Amino acid sequence: MEYYIYLLQIFGGGNPKIHEVIKAYGNARLAYEHISSGDMSHIPSNRHEYVRRASLERSKVIMDYCAGNNIGIVTIDDRNYPEQLKNIYNPPVLLFTAGDINCLQGKLAVSIVGPRKPFGNAIRLAENICYNLARSDIVLVSGFALGIDRIAHNNSIRHHKPTVAVLACGITIDYPNNSFGLRKNIIDNGGLILSELLPDTPCNSDYFKFRNRIISGLSKGTVVIGGYNGSGSLITANHAFEQDREVFFTIPDDTLDKKYSRVIRFLRDGAHSVYDFYDIINEFYPTYRDRIDDTYLDKEQLTSFVMHEDVRETPPAEDEPTVCEVKEPESAKKDEKKPLPKVKAADAPRFKITGVKDKEKEIDYFRVTPENVLKKRKKAGKPATLNDTAVKERIPIIAPIAETDNTDVSEAEPVTDKEEKQSGQIAEAAENASGAVGNASGAAEILGIIANSDGVTLDALLSACSLSFGELSEILADLEISGTISCGAGGIYTVKKERQ
Repeated sequence: MEYYIYLLQIFGGGNPKIHEVIKAYGNARLAYEHISSGDMSHIPSNRHEYVRRASLERSKVIMDYCAGNNIGIVTIDDRNYPEQLKNIYNPPVLLFTAGDINCLQGKLAVSIVGPRKPFGNAIRLAENICYNLARSDIVLVSGFALGIDRIAHNNSIRHHKPTVAVLACGITIDYPNNSFGLRKNIIDNGGLILSELLPDTPCNSDYFKFRNRIISGLSKGTVVIGGYNGSGSLITANHAFEQDREVFFTIPDDTLDKKYSRVIRFLRDGAHSVYDFYDIINEFYPTYRDRIDDTYLDKEQLTSFVMHEDVRETPPAEDEPTVCEVKEPESAKKDEKKPLPKVKAADAPRFKITGVKDKEKEIDYFRVTPENVLKKRKKAGKPATLNDTAVKERIPIIAPIAETDNTDVSEAEPVTDKEEKQSGQIAEAAENASGAVGNASGAAEILGIIANSDGVTLDALLSACSLSFGELSEILADLEISGTISCGAGGIYTVKKERQ
């Protein structure tokens, strides 16, 4: 356990490189022994300072603090680690928990996500969905934020049912403000608070995105309520698609409104449309009927093909003439008594995703994001290059953190000789980094975006490039190791000065 905490001190939560380091050395203990002895061969340059600060002594201090404050520590090797979470890309190597880690065992878990400031019918829909799912004994998983997340947790508490809150900060940080009372209510009702970050880690915009993969990974399905373009809940939906989970979207108030265009894409790509909670119940009821409390459900609204009742014919009256009986074989009688099997609505799963047991499969896994596929189709026949004007027009220019600039950056400046020279340097940098980066074209695109700005965040990169969240994170980490880019304070990515 202390070796996993040591690696977290270096890489932080959500960084996929921690798995590569463990795999390279064999296990976390051997990784510690090599790194603490000065082996930096698998450590990005921007993490060298963290290596100098990390120590096994600090790991033991953290363990002692957690033991004295009822904070559990569950490693990926632990038997109590949620099985659903092990089977996703980049699973957390360690979870800090408060409450009952076993509240998910033998239960059907569904994640509920949505905007912090819902509008339209989103609040009414959230109340309908969360109230009835919780009453049906379904564990609601959410991100402990304001808005839709808070509705999900509160409705579970209303029914005295467990709910799971996944934090985007350390488990000792009071975020949102004054939320320890709600945390206590969750724990008192058998629920769970968890975080993959060290206990004293403050909030960071990147942590919310990393947290989203855990929310969807813990659940059999993800429900997006009141989602719209720009809502972080769509990132959770992307993760759910990649993890081969069921995905649900409530119908937008106005399907022609452009702010819902990304939601419509999900629905067209096979996400389930939700009008009320029965649309979610009916998807899971055939397979997980034994985990759903249907006491309060209207049986007429449940999917008809699972409502098989034992129909027993009454024997004919003694004075009633009988038809000549044909003796059936014993095997047929045995089959007649067997209960009908529970089946899904479709013979094949709606989203068939390749597994991620090895590196080659991980690459396939990255390319299944529906939004990513749509972008690539749109660009078919016209691949973007570093000199493509369209690429430059969508590059967000972000001012340095120390300065405040209120100028409009939506219009791209004309291309100068300096920029053309810079494009050549970018291409050269991408070629030099191609040995470390599997997706050279993706690396070139990311380098183009970073180099043509004064600094860019992960969020801006995600909206500006055609890559999925997982693919983008992988390439950024490889570019950092190769020394092509660096990540400074505030999560701002820049091209190394010597390469500019």
